[in-house]
Amino acid sequence: MENELNKNENRTISSLRNLIKELISKNVSILQVANDNTGVIHLNDTDCLWITQLSQASLINNEDQYFITSDSRLFFDFIYIQAQIIRKYLLFCRINYRHIIQKYQCHTNRTKTTTDDESLDLDERYLLRLSNEQLENEWNYLKDILLDKLYDTYKLLRQIALTLKTHQNDFSSNYLFEFVRMTDKDNDILRRLEQYEIKDFRLCYINHVIEIYGESVSGFQHLFTDIPPLLRIHIDSQLNDELTRNLWEYIINIDYNNNVDKIQTTIQTITTFLNELKDIEDTLQQQSTQSLTEICEFSAIENPILSWIPDKIKCENYVDVYIHLIRTRSKLQEQKFTIEEREMKLWDESVNADEPQEKQASRFQQYLNPQYNQQLSNENSDIIGPNDWVLPAINTDDSASNLTKEDNSVNNDQSAINSNDLPSENIQYTSLMILNFKAVPCISSSLSQQIHKYREEPSIEPAIVTKPQKYTMIHPNGEPKSALWKRENICQQFEKLFNDRKYSKDLYFVVDKNEMLFDFTKNNYLLADPSILEYHIIEKQFLVQTEIHFRTQIKEYLTTSKCNVSTIIHHFIDNEQLKSLSTDIILCFFDEYGKCINDGTINDLCKPDCKTISIFMTEETLNGNTLYELALQDKKDENPIINLFCSTTKWQQINLWLKTLSHINESSVNDYAFFMREKKIIIDENQILSSITDQTESIIIDVINRNSLNKVILTFETNSQTISVLNSMKISSVLNNEDILKQLNLTDVSSDDCVLILKEPNEIILTKDDLQKPISTYSTIDNELIHFQISISVQIIKYDDKEQIKIPLSNRNITIEQLLNLTGKSIDVYKYLATNDTKRIINSNEILSNLNKTKFILVKKNETCLISIKKSNASEQLDNNENVHEKVQLFTNFATIDDIDKENQDDILDKYLMYSNDFVPSKNIQLISFQSESPIQFTIVDENLPITVTIQNNELNKSIQFNCKDSITLPRLCEIACQLFCLNNKYYCLTMDDDTELTDSTLSLKDTIDENATEISLQLKSTASLYCSIMYCNQTIKLPCCQDTSIMTIIKEALQILNKSEDNMNMYELIALDNDRTEIDFDYKLDDALGLFPNGSTTIPFELKSKEN
Repeated sequence: MENELNKNENRTISSLRNLIKELISKNVSILQVANDNTGVIHLNDTDCLWITQLSQASLINNEDQYFITSDSRLFFDFIYIQAQIIRKYLLFCRINYRHIIQKYQCHTNRTKTTTDDESLDLDERYLLRLSNEQLENEWNYLKDILLDKLYDTYKLLRQIALTLKTHQNDFSSNYLFEFVRMTDKDNDILRRLEQYEIKDFRLCYINHVIEIYGESVSGFQHLFTDIPPLLRIHIDSQLNDELTRNLWEYIINIDYNNNVDKIQTTIQTITTFLNELKDIEDTLQQQSTQSLTEICEFSAIENPILSWIPDKIKCENYVDVYIHLIRTRSKLQEQKFTIEEREMKLWDESVNADEPQEKQASRFQQYLNPQYNQQLSNENSDIIGPNDWVLPAINTDDSASNLTKEDNSVNNDQSAINSNDLPSENIQYTSLMILNFKAVPCISSSLSQQIHKYREEPSIEPAIVTKPQKYTMIHPNGEPKSALWKRENICQQFEKLFNDRKYSKDLYFVVDKNEMLFDFTKNNYLLADPSILEYHIIEKQFLVQTEIHFRTQIKEYLTTSKCNVSTIIHHFIDNEQLKSLSTDIILCFFDEYGKCINDGTINDLCKPDCKTISIFMTEETLNGNTLYELALQDKKDENPIINLFCSTTKWQQINLWLKTLSHINESSVNDYAFFMREKKIIIDENQILSSITDQTESIIIDVINRNSLNKVILTFETNSQTISVLNSMKISSVLNNEDILKQLNLTDVSSDDCVLILKEPNEIILTKDDLQKPISTYSTIDNELIHFQISISVQIIKYDDKEQIKIPLSNRNITIEQLLNLTGKSIDVYKYLATNDTKRIINSNEILSNLNKTKFILVKKNETCLISIKKSNASEQLDNNENVHEKVQLFTNFATIDDIDKENQDDILDKYLMYSNDFVPSKNIQLISFQSESPIQFTIVDENLPITVTIQNNELNKSIQFNCKDSITLPRLCEIACQLFCLNNKYYCLTMDDDTELTDSTLSLKDTIDENATEISLQLKSTASLYCSIMYCNQTIKLPCCQDTSIMTIIKEALQILNKSEDNMNMYELIALDNDRTEIDFDYKLDDALGLFPNGSTTIPFELKSKEN
């Protein structure tokens, strides 16, 4: 049309000519084209087929050959294909060439890497599935592993699985690292396992673990699924190297001097920058060809990281930059963890604790090999002393509470145990052995696995034998004799044999070839297995009695010591028809010590001078963590002793089991005790294993001599508990046992709030110095029990002057009124105690023990306010069965809306409090803003009001926020703002951010905001031309006023802001800060005092003083 109009200049269609001229003068950016189609040009199957055919047809041969052979080289004419694609899909409008001169890519949907591999088709013994609990506790760490390690691990595990597939032996019960050591001669695979941070596991789970890694690899890109292709362009290699070098030089490789806070600051800087980039993704997409640093500067992002990003990196490289920063942050976090790990080093097997400590391995090494190979002994072989393993100091600093400072009114020698005031504890003790202790699945027991498979096998009915069979009898002298007997006559034949050979039935017995007794005296041939044709006649002394304890019954079997344990169990399962149990049930087998039994002979279970063996059988959930692995490391033995134990095994049984290990027993030790390093407590011998931990991560327990312990009685109120502690432990450590505190009914009380009293003929309150003494300080020659009584230190802070009061209580069964009397303050002045967390005033008749709190605030009556909470009509209809629709409560006036929500969370959870039926104050608004009425009435509403209003007061340098409807008037908005700021609305008006005044009383909020807007920001400005500056103590208040304002009004407003009662106004005097410091009478007006100051003064200074001072 343009060409036609140009050729016919004489045509008079001027409007059409102008329209066409306007259209063709516009350049349409390819970015606009892409944005109109969500950033991607979509191709259907026909389009893809056309491009494929075009690409195949564009293969050319540049060599001088007439015919193409198999050796001919074909070249892809990319320029031609590119031109055709642009021509077909892009050139439907004029395109600004500047936007397509740089490199661009064609993005296709990438297929999952893991699905390209063929199925492993492993044997069923390697197909066991991990339980959900195992996945959550043991494999959750994979989300922190980098993608390249995940993928390399996936490929390596598939390689190992294929190796397992070719092996004829069953390695399903072996661990991964154990199998690799057996098969990997040059240790290359083992080194890669450690490099990839692979957690050790039993090979029966290998197929499921491979699936987990495959899903992790495929799911890694979820971090960037919502990122458009225009921001996924890879960085040029040179720029990528420059960025990597800058990040390494300016962030990773600088000397932080082991300062964790400094590293954390850098980590936070990176996190902030990543969040800022996330916020401007849309802008980055629209400006994808521009410099990333320039766009960040235009977006007002000020971050030091920008100075290390090369200017030539563009917004389209956003994803690569993001990944670079995430990896940099991960390296910093690793540095931080390493430093913290070094500071938290828990123990050292060095005789001299003052010697320099060896560098500790990364905490992630715990995942590499839980089989407890020689790592522990190899690391410490050069530093283990002949006797002692020393546990050095542990840094246990916790954050301090604002209410735990020393109070002058309390004797400084009588103090609560404050962990922040105590130095780190250095416990000296002799560790005889080390137990690495963790929960494992019950399927870990090889005997349980074997029996489970046996139960799953179909029962085979014995063949019916009618013909005589050849039976062989081995006599006591070893002489074999054979005879042809019918099965139904086998009992009579043995009876005849014993009579012929004159064998006493009291001295000789018959056992089958499985070494189990065949009692022919019962004259029941069905007791004989028809498949067994060989029997032995043995003396009674060679028989062993085996008892199987299951549920409430006990079954006895007589066997020889050569009989296999599994043979007896198979016999028991068949007799009790236990094959019918659910397949989700697995049977576990333990000895008298609670230790899992392995499939061996009865002789392995025999003890000297004992002819009875007990086997305890339990039913467990197949995938449950109901077993505990104890890896015993002795100083004399490099190799650990690994055994599985029942979850209900008591530590007393572990003590007895250790005594049976004669090769590691100390002759001087009569009894063992068990010390938890992490919690620094002695485990009670009556505790069961599952009460210690249910985690699959190993914890360390030291085995020590029980003679190094002392018994301590702890009492609180009517509760009493006896515990064992190390003689070398500090007295303050007796409160570290959380279980003991629970049993003493001290669940919600911190040990910092406790006072220890030594119960002797004369009670002694222990001082801080006393708490640092070892327990042995108070032990007697006869090792009598040491008795400590615990008192609770109730901490009360006076709100008006922040004075702190500590009151030790040996019994919390007192009322709040009695506690008020113990403060020593006038109950007529300080009438109320408020909770420290929600600021609610507590009823004077309430019992302290019912509150489970130890921190309170002491307030006066004028520092309180009454509130009323009502339900809206909609809520009342929903709760019409309730009798109470209004709740009245007393709070401190410095409590916030959030405090009310927390105190009434059952009623206000996910709801809002509306005031005056027209606005919902924000959570941080204090109740003092509403004290113009009593009670302060709030209404519960299910949904917040739609418009969020933020009002800034530059004079106070404060802002407030609330929600309201858009129908609210501007004068009402100003009233609300002044009320929340505690200001006189007579002297203030609202303005827009551009200083446009909103003084028209007929306007509503709807008139000032856009139709779909949900937020608005306004300013509160003073209209007063005169101010009073009032100084009180260390505070200065500036109030707007006018000449006619009475001094009485000024005093009232000042006292309200200072949170002082107007009833006590006569206790104050007002001084004009002129040259003579003139006292001003309250009956005057401000105009009367203006004469004391120079003409034109706009701020009149006063001082408010208490007459008592």
